[in-house]
Amino acid sequence: MRPSTLRRLYLSLALMLAILLLASGCGSDGGTAGYGDFDSSRTSADEVIANPDCTPGDVEGAPILQPDRRIEDIVFHLTGERQTGDLDPVEKTIDDPNFGGVWGDSAGGVVVAVLDCSAVDGDEIARIAGGPDKLHLIEVSHTFRQVNEYRDDLRRKLDSLDIRADLLIDSTLTGRHIIVQLPDAGVLHSGFGSGVPEHLFSIAEGELFVEE
Repeated sequence: MRPSTLRRLYLSLALMLAILLLASGCGSDGGTAGYGDFDSSRTSADEVIANPDCTPGDVEGAPILQPDRRIEDIVFHLTGERQTGDLDPVEKTIDDPNFGGVWGDSAGGVVVAVLDCSAVDGDEIARIAGGPDKLHLIEVSHTFRQVNEYRDDLRRKLDSLDIRADLLIDSTLTGRHIIVQLPDAGVLHSGFGSGVPEHLFSIAEGELFVEE
């Protein structure tokens, strides 16, 4: 067989091998999670309820100003309350039965949590957020204040057991989730946290942020 023929044969085989490798890498098992995918290995936060009212229309977003006041403006739109000069966030004083909280995401968007999307103006919230692509409007099972009260209840339970732990609230695309972090989770009995909805909190082992 002539050398030119051998080269063409080797090139054809190499091309076929490359195509097979590319095809095998495009399966669902070989992909990576995109932005907004929730890691199911974690304890879930507030259960998200599918509701078409949580999807705003194609509205034009308001300009995003510097400094960014979108969260403050959305809180005011939902509750009529606005942040003052106090250090504590105004959300702590809000007792609105539909208010689950407002926070920023990691990509410049805004997460707005409510108990019932049909009770709010999704288009107006999207406009304030900067457009529908900047808004995650979600439904959660508990209000902002209720989650804070459950956190405080867990703190009282820890104090009664004389156990030191950090209590963190993780605000994600699915809601607000309480994390009880301590060096040794084995010191907590199996019934710890009774009275607090199981999907609202989880226990994690880790060093305390502030050591005495």
